[in-house]
Amino acid sequence: IQFASSQGSAKRIRKAYYPETGQFIEAAVYQRGDLPRGTPVSGPMLVEERETTIVIGPSGMAQRDDNENIVVRLAR
Repeated sequence: IQFASSQGSAKRIRKAYYPETGQFIEAAVYQRGDLPRGTPVSGPMLVEERETTIVIGPSGMAQRDDNENIVVRLAR
């Protein structure tokens, strides 16, 4: 699991089920505002906020852009 630099860090790790792996694996858990801006972070990860959770699989990555959007890139 890749943790972000000083721009932000995962608050904890928890196991989550990813169908593409067929098993529970450890995933970094970020609060939305703690996800680094402009720095891609590799999955697996969960991005939590008050009303939703974004699930990023082991081959995906996510980052927060300058407009506070969460940009997710999925593997092909």
